[in-house]
Amino acid sequence: MSLSESQREALRAALWACRAEAELNAVLRRAVREALPVFAACRGYVTFSSADASGTFPGQASDGALAQRASQALGACGSSVDAKIFTGSERVPHGLGSAFEHGGLYLERESGPWSADDAEALKVFAGELGALLRAHSRYAEAAAGPSEGTLSHPAFLRSALHLLENSNRYGQPFSLLLIGIESGDGLLLPLREHLRSTDLVAQPEVGTWEVLLPSTDAASVAVVVRKLVESMEQRAQNAAQKPILCIGTATFPDNAADLASLFHHAFADMREARARGTTASDDLAFPASAWEVLRFAGAPGSMRADDWKTHAGEWELEGGNWVSKGAEDNVLVWKAPVAGSFRFICEGWNEHAGELCIFGHALEDRRQPHWGYAFHIGAEGNTGAKLTRQATTMLSIPGFQVEARKTYRLELDYHHAEGRVACFADGKRLFSYRDAFRFPGEELGFYAWGAGAHLRPVEVRMSKTPVPLSAMETADRLLGKGAYQEALERFEEISAQSPAALEGSLARFRQGQCLSRMDRRDAALEIFGALNGTPLEPYAKAEAATWAFEDRPDASPLKGTQLFEEILARFPVSEARMQIYPINMLIRTRARMFGPTRREDLEIRQRLYALAAHAQRPATQQQIRAQSEWGRCCVQLGRWTQAFDETLAFRNSLSSVQKTVASSHNNFHVLALALNRDEHLPAPPFDVESWEMAGYPDWCSGLAGHCVIRRGDPAAFVELARAQKANAPLSFNASQAVLLLLLALRRDAEAAAWLDETLLPVAQSEDYIKAYWIGGLLADARKDDLFHCWIAQMARTLLNAGLRSPVSRSLSVLKARWAIESCQWDTAARALQGLAAPDLLYHFSDGLLFQALLSSLGFLKDPPRTALAISVDRRLAGTEWELARAFLGQQEPKPTASWPHSLWRPEWRLWLALWLEHRGQKSEAREIASTCLDSRYGSSYLQPSFVALLSRCKTE
Repeated sequence: MSLSESQREALRAALWACRAEAELNAVLRRAVREALPVFAACRGYVTFSSADASGTFPGQASDGALAQRASQALGACGSSVDAKIFTGSERVPHGLGSAFEHGGLYLERESGPWSADDAEALKVFAGELGALLRAHSRYAEAAAGPSEGTLSHPAFLRSALHLLENSNRYGQPFSLLLIGIESGDGLLLPLREHLRSTDLVAQPEVGTWEVLLPSTDAASVAVVVRKLVESMEQRAQNAAQKPILCIGTATFPDNAADLASLFHHAFADMREARARGTTASDDLAFPASAWEVLRFAGAPGSMRADDWKTHAGEWELEGGNWVSKGAEDNVLVWKAPVAGSFRFICEGWNEHAGELCIFGHALEDRRQPHWGYAFHIGAEGNTGAKLTRQATTMLSIPGFQVEARKTYRLELDYHHAEGRVACFADGKRLFSYRDAFRFPGEELGFYAWGAGAHLRPVEVRMSKTPVPLSAMETADRLLGKGAYQEALERFEEISAQSPAALEGSLARFRQGQCLSRMDRRDAALEIFGALNGTPLEPYAKAEAATWAFEDRPDASPLKGTQLFEEILARFPVSEARMQIYPINMLIRTRARMFGPTRREDLEIRQRLYALAAHAQRPATQQQIRAQSEWGRCCVQLGRWTQAFDETLAFRNSLSSVQKTVASSHNNFHVLALALNRDEHLPAPPFDVESWEMAGYPDWCSGLAGHCVIRRGDPAAFVELARAQKANAPLSFNASQAVLLLLLALRRDAEAAAWLDETLLPVAQSEDYIKAYWIGGLLADARKDDLFHCWIAQMARTLLNAGLRSPVSRSLSVLKARWAIESCQWDTAARALQGLAAPDLLYHFSDGLLFQALLSSLGFLKDPPRTALAISVDRRLAGTEWELARAFLGQQEPKPTASWPHSLWRPEWRLWLALWLEHRGQKSEAREIASTCLDSRYGSSYLQPSFVALLSRCKTE
């Protein structure tokens, strides 16, 4: 059935509104009598005309996301009809002809004719679209709204889209206000007098306003809200009926990554305000009589040290302030239990430009005491503020930094009945969060990373009325303490009493958790399956996905990965997605493989890191670390260009201070080196100690030295490092850089002295990773005396470490590396004869590569070639896998797109060229070696070996 032009416009307007508001499910729950035509038979569709040439919808949500919302809405109406969105004729399903010239909503069942329930569901669905049209038609034609100085809703949405694009491009925040006024004897909201000329206002109906505030963060919008509330209260002093002002706020990018989610967040905030009868800007407004207030005077001796206990690190009470003294985690807890609602007010400052943190509602027997709600400013290397829930970041503000020795006032409010948390810094609300899944806890305290944080409690307000534990909370405590059978019985009772309520669904979800911990997974899965279509569905899937990563024979990490991908795709704003972060912590281990081969293992890790890197915006340390780990997986899979391009795009979304996080920017600089993109490397002047190799990644050794050679003055860096060493010991990274630079400058005598004075302790330790890096650097420089002295020192270390130590393998591989790069094939084979394949914990795969090389040339008999081929296929990936396969005759012996630029990891090209030379393919060897010469590296970085090879292979 074809629609009239007005009906097409109705659908287009309705879809636009649904997309902008992200409220399709809520809209469909409103009963509307009038309906658009309903389509019979087996299939039906409606068409619409698009305003722009591409035929796409306005808005930020994808077509798939909108179709998904439509399908969910129809499902809520009792229908199994599937909805799809098509834009543009090239995406029209086959057989539907020109009806989709501009686009449309396509509805179909998988099989069979539509039922009566389907038809009824479609009537409701179509009727709701008509209702949205009627609301839209009142102001669709004009840019101006119903009152002077306001926009129509469509014009407001277009402005919001434009502002969103600019904010994405230039990194500026903006905020959205949704305002509703109820009753009030016709009182007018004094809106414009508190707004700037650049702020945009729409009034879709009487008593309702929408406001866009460009370049306005969460703290600033809270000030605007408070002024509006105060102004309205003054005007209403003599009113017979007091008005109720309901305000919802949302800030981009703090609360949402797209326009739909921004509206959704503001609508949710507004609904909660209406339910409480308060404004969204109010903190936890209890009558004074409901509070028990304890104030700390702060004078020396007024606070008893015995009232507090240290859970981690070290704290000292100095002049009324608690001061952190430990080098890492410091956790201090007030001994008095605070159950239920509270307000915790503190003052603090840091001796350095660093973090201040207070926490509350923490449970003592958790792994970390600050796993309640923790409010941090100057968090994550002083890159922002954040609210964490049980150590997972829920909300964040990038760029919020703490100044050294400046005093800040921190407030953490918790309303037990609603599960609402509010956080304030110097009187400005930074975060407001509502927890749908409350947990038990009764501890307040301080947290600090490192020494120098000074924190003083000012006031604690507690509810006077004891809060009895609900049946759900009692059962939750039993579950938390491991009493699974007792908890299961309690949850079964709760779900039986409230089968249709949210509490009943939550109780069934908890039943599934109990059963899974009792190793009754089939029964748990049956319960979780019954939660499909409820708000608990994504949480049930996350629980099942987590099982898949347990270290047990029936675990399936691939299935778990697919479940997490489904959660992030179907439920992009559900907090269930946060379960990806504990899994990210797990998969950083090298003790397990999550796939049958290293390549499949890395693919799974990469997919999980990608999910975590984009599961939350704005990005915090969780996402930065995940993106960095994703890049490392790409590198190990040989996807150098993809790693660089996507890491660069991710970095462009960060605040400037976040880009300095070492685990992020150092890995990015390695990618720039690997693709010869030197313009992205740091420029001088260099900070000698600003280089960090987080987790000892085996693919980025010597980063500091390479950056100096490519962009700076090696001699100047050496002198700077020497001057700094005179005052304090240098880090390994700085010391390694100096050795590389001295070799590049051909100052061999100074290099030998530096090695002996500064780096010798590395060879005397069991740190096989650093020992291999330095040994490889000396081998590449062909410094015979220095190399063999280093090897001799490692051999003495091995006498204490034992043959089972990784030092033993590193020693054998280094000997083989020296011999191969000298074309001493028999010597290399003796060093590697019978050497087992490396385990996952051993970082370097060079030994397996050398074995494949020597075996293919006939110099190595043990392990046999068939066993080597199996080890190569199981344990190698990316460039190393391709190189080993070339040695074994399984692919053409030449670099491919999976290899980095010839000036990064040139040893791979050298080993291939040496292998080709020995086989008589001198022209091919010369072609490969000639791309690796760079005079800036002097006698370092394999330059002597390449020069010698080219001399041997020169054209007759």
